[in-house]
Amino acid sequence: MPHYDFDIQDSALTPDEEGMEFADVRDAAMHAIEALPAIVAHETENDLCIRDTLVVLVRNDNGLTIYLAKLTLVGTWMARRAMPTAPPEWVERLEGSKSH
Repeated sequence: MPHYDFDIQDSALTPDEEGMEFADVRDAAMHAIEALPAIVAHETENDLCIRDTLVVLVRNDNGLTIYLAKLTLVGTWMARRAMPTAPPEWVERLEGSKSH
């Protein structure tokens, strides 16, 4: 079976040093798409106020990038009371906007 590497690009490129085998390029591309939400959830579990774009690059045995999967996620609190713990700078910003 063909071998594929899945490099992750967020603020920096993290090359895949192990890779995985898939029956064909379509299965490898589907793996990249399915992995994106799990990767973003893991990276943002402590900071729910986020704006993040994550890219997974699929490389074949020859090192050629053959597929790109990209996910952009925006998460922001809309009401202060909904925040589990509000950092002081958020509270200041929200309370300051009420007085204007």
